[in-house]
Amino acid sequence: MIRRHLALQLFLILLLASALPLVGAAALSLQRTEARIRAQVARDHAALAATSGTLIGSYLESARVKVEVISSVLLQQGRRGDEDLAQQLSALLLPSDEFLGLRYEDASAQGGQIAAVAQGVENQSRQIDQNLELGNFRGQTAVQAPEELAFNDPALRGVIETLAPGQTRLASQIALFNNGAFPLVRRLDDQRALSAELRLDPISRTLAELAQGSGRELVLLHPSGRVLAASSAEPHPEWLETRHDAPEGWTLLVREPEAAAYAPLADARRQTLVWSAAGAALAVLLSLVFARWLLRPIRRLTQAAEGLQRGELSTRVGLARGDEIGRLGASFDAMAEAFESLDRVKSEFVRTVSHELRTPLTAMKCAVENLIDGVGSAETLPRLRQDIDRLIRLVNDLLDLARLEAGASPLALQPTELSALVESCLASLSPLIAAKGIEVERSFTPGPTAGDPERLRQVVANLLDNAIKFVPAGGTITLEAAPGHLSVSDSGPGVPPERAGEVFEPFAAGGGVGLSIARKVVELHGGTIAVHGSRFVVALPAAPRLASAPRAPEPRSEVPA
Repeated sequence: MIRRHLALQLFLILLLASALPLVGAAALSLQRTEARIRAQVARDHAALAATSGTLIGSYLESARVKVEVISSVLLQQGRRGDEDLAQQLSALLLPSDEFLGLRYEDASAQGGQIAAVAQGVENQSRQIDQNLELGNFRGQTAVQAPEELAFNDPALRGVIETLAPGQTRLASQIALFNNGAFPLVRRLDDQRALSAELRLDPISRTLAELAQGSGRELVLLHPSGRVLAASSAEPHPEWLETRHDAPEGWTLLVREPEAAAYAPLADARRQTLVWSAAGAALAVLLSLVFARWLLRPIRRLTQAAEGLQRGELSTRVGLARGDEIGRLGASFDAMAEAFESLDRVKSEFVRTVSHELRTPLTAMKCAVENLIDGVGSAETLPRLRQDIDRLIRLVNDLLDLARLEAGASPLALQPTELSALVESCLASLSPLIAAKGIEVERSFTPGPTAGDPERLRQVVANLLDNAIKFVPAGGTITLEAAPGHLSVSDSGPGVPPERAGEVFEPFAAGGGVGLSIARKVVELHGGTIAVHGSRFVVALPAAPRLASAPRAPEPRSEVPA
């Protein structure tokens, strides 16, 4: 359950760490793409509106120039009769691609001379049919009679009266008329004026040509909101729309379907969604793989720990990695190996101790049985006592070694004469030395050494006992003692170099625990002990590392002899 919970946490963390930047990048990219596409649509509309406005302005300017030319012709020819004037206006009206009609007024003539001509009904019908075929917008498709033109509108009189001589103006402020045209007025002089009704159909054709193939609509609006011209016969006000300024204060609308305008945006959104989904799927897959990769060594560590818990000390993780998890696995393997080694040493120690205890106990059992059976001799009891003494020494040495290993036996440091300790130990061991005919050579340098006399006596006694044990009969033991230095050598075979480190282990090479105790005591004093063949050398520092105040002798947990 814990592993699953950790796996889920790792998966969610990795997924968030990989998916959040992906989602953020996708959202930012989509936002920038949308802004770019909207700006591009606005630029396209503005460019189309600018072109349309230029063409509309050119058309209006062309109409003004034509009115001024007609006015110049009328001024040069002077005043004429009504019939001649009407014929001349009819001739000046052609071609009728800009003006629907012309009207001439002369207030100085008798009765206020007025002459007006209009495009023929046939031409009007033909023009209307052409516009409908092209799909151009026409506000009014009915043919107009001359009397239906704007010339009779009272508002036109106000425009003419406000004009100065020689001034031309498009009377766009006058209300729109049925034909969707505007009066273009020119005041010739103080008495005469010329007005022309300007067609807006050509503007529709121009807008249709500009919008052709783009899927857009162009609509020209009067300030009142009425449509003046359009590229389509049926404008779509629900389409996406942008407004732009046009000549004469008019407004030009650019419309197109929103789906068509933002088709690249929809495609970008679709691609972003697809790639985001693919990225999310890849993030999920990579998160799963990476989480499993991270948890695999942890599972191996868990299994190895459970194996150690079951007593399988040979279990190893075996992670060949150079990262922190690899170092953790290596430390775990080292710990497991140390456990296995300790277990092996413990087993060997128990086996050796059992053997050391079993031999005297077996001998004692046989001696006791002989005494019970009445077949014992006078030597039985002394031998039995020797075996008991041997057991007591072994148990006491084991207890002493355990206390030293646990640090439960602090040192009582004081000035100690090593040569005196050596002489004291020689005196106690003199019966053994004499029994083997051993010759002892001494080399002493007087001087105190800071140490615990009782513990240092153990070191000297164990080294002397070991030398007496292995020296041949009639051999020689050489002793050197100086401040901080002790050397014990004998004429025996000595220790092979490859086994120099083993002799200090408990019960090594059939020995006891004396050398182990000696090494531990020397180490507690901050010194070193080494063996070179048959020579044991102890070096003690001038200022011992483990210094403590003198202590009163504490009771030792020993089996009484």
